[in-house]
Amino acid sequence: MPELPEAETIATQIAQRLIGQKLDRVVHIRNDIIKNNTKRCPRWLTNSAINRVYRRGKRIVISLGDDHGIIVYLGMSGQLDVQPASEPPRPHTHFRATICDSDQELRFSDTRRFGGIRFFTTQGNAEPEGLAELGIEPLIMKPREFKLALNCRRQIKALLMDQHAIAGLGNIYCDEALFRARIHPLELADTIDEKRVNDLCRAIKSILKAAIRAKGSTIQSYQHAEGAGGFQNSHRVYGRAEQPCTACDTPIEKIVVGGRSTHYCPVCQVAPTKP
Repeated sequence: MPELPEAETIATQIAQRLIGQKLDRVVHIRNDIIKNNTKRCPRWLTNSAINRVYRRGKRIVISLGDDHGIIVYLGMSGQLDVQPASEPPRPHTHFRATICDSDQELRFSDTRRFGGIRFFTTQGNAEPEGLAELGIEPLIMKPREFKLALNCRRQIKALLMDQHAIAGLGNIYCDEALFRARIHPLELADTIDEKRVNDLCRAIKSILKAAIRAKGSTIQSYQHAEGAGGFQNSHRVYGRAEQPCTACDTPIEKIVVGGRSTHYCPVCQVAPTKP
């Protein structure tokens, strides 16, 4: 599933191709991927200059003018890219829009269809629907903000994956950050002392930045414009069940937390004591 580094990579690459361009016409859109109540494309979608492409959490935002735009939800298997209009669309391409004065198309495909598109119009500086409910951004969060987000009695792994609390983290980078900070995934968030909260805050930022430099992690279907990501080669725990820990040689264990597979080292990440 694309997480923050993968979404950041795609947004950066799309920005290089789209900023200053205009969408000409929508060639194809599958109605059930539209997350608005409407099933029609708004008129402002075409012939408006694209002035910004950025990431918010795991979502990609294409800003058209001052108060209109598109939010792309990548979901489990979504891919967003710019391709030659003459090139046959990949299977499960649900949105295609031509780009003015070019032979290129903006395309969104999604095999499993958990993703989609939302059209938005904003008023003033308000965040559009589809972004306003997201939590703090991990790359720019302050330690105090992070500590406040952890001030609840929930298992730390489940809380880190809650997009309403912290936007952008998923299974891969939660496991990797918790390992680096030496925190067990089942530890209750409000029991973690200030030093380890700060350690975890630094670990999250460091791992996300490294993953962005590697253009994300390709586990199954994720691809960016230049191919596969490379950070999967640096994973210390994720996907390494029963393999030796890189720090202590203890076999990595796998459990389920919040319905998701979770990898950790039972020696480096000591289990919380039962009350």
